[in-house]
Amino acid sequence: MTDSPLDRLLEQGVDFETIGKRLEHGISISEQEAAHRAPLDGFYELCDLTDEERQPPEFIVDNLLPVGLTFLSGAPKIRKSFLALQLAAAVATGSDFLGRKTNAMSRISTLKVQNLAFPLVLNG
Repeated sequence: MTDSPLDRLLEQGVDFETIGKRLEHGISISEQEAAHRAPLDGFYELCDLTDEERQPPEFIVDNLLPVGLTFLSGAPKIRKSFLALQLAAAVATGSDFLGRKTNAMSRISTLKVQNLAFPLVLNG
């Protein structure tokens, strides 16, 4: 008796709900079997990510600067440092930046690294 791809997936521990979600996303049972690997801790499958509810990003400066780590880079001598200082002052005081609202007064940290000839290591 020959096992079908569905039987083999079930034997590998893949449940019907997961197989169904993958089918809804256009992944055939044969493709699922070929791509099946044991899940890694802390990783998601594509079908799980597409089912999650997505929240719009939170902005520090409306539709310009999202919450998180940001890098400001560009050609030399175009006043990036002054732009960064203006941004930091606006966020720290809760004032507008380039005509856009800042969402709240926040504590800020800046790190200026120019012409660094050695690796920079920051410890929490």
